[in-house]
Amino acid sequence: MLPPKRERTRAKLLEVTQRLVVEKGASALTFRDICYAADMSPGTIYNYYRTLEQIYEDIEAMVSAVYHRAIDQIVEGVDDPCEVMAYSTRQTLYTAISRGGIGKLFFDANIPHERFIESIKLRFAKDMAKAMQSGFFQIENTQVVLSMASGAMLSAMMDLYKGKLPIESIDELAEVHLRMVGMDKSIAASYARLPIKYSPTPELPLSSYEWLPSLG
Repeated sequence: MLPPKRERTRAKLLEVTQRLVVEKGASALTFRDICYAADMSPGTIYNYYRTLEQIYEDIEAMVSAVYHRAIDQIVEGVDDPCEVMAYSTRQTLYTAISRGGIGKLFFDANIPHERFIESIKLRFAKDMAKAMQSGFFQIENTQVVLSMASGAMLSAMMDLYKGKLPIESIDELAEVHLRMVGMDKSIAASYARLPIKYSPTPELPLSSYEWLPSLG
């Protein structure tokens, strides 16, 4: 059974936009480009999106959904909050170089990703809170630490994607991150090197059928 027409149209618009933005870059892409590639009139697109920014918001939302599902798979059944933090950190770094092309969208195409970074911060904040409640470490100003750590994480993800850092550096980067958020050096070194099976992300284009709520 085919999805409703509105769902199919939105899916096509988002898939076309993902392909075009990787080819052209966000700064060069126009509504006209999307109309032509999708074989749709501006009026049709306006029924779904009024601006390119709104389209990018949905693409970013799909990326965030992909990211969080991957983290959920990695930490499923893990009770140790420090272990959760370590796995989450390493999977986050791996996301930049996974075959799914998230790095292409953010670091080549340069689509906006402030909401994605904010979702990472919220995830780290939740993990840190659990670790602190368990008495593993204490942080005086979590907002300052989160701001510094999330900025460093984004920079490391970009360097991994660009090839400035090899994939083998993920463990060391994770150790530095764990120390930055308050973990003791020796403990961080151990947790950052626990055996891990990374969760790959899907290839582009991401499908709104799977990664966005239904239009209803």
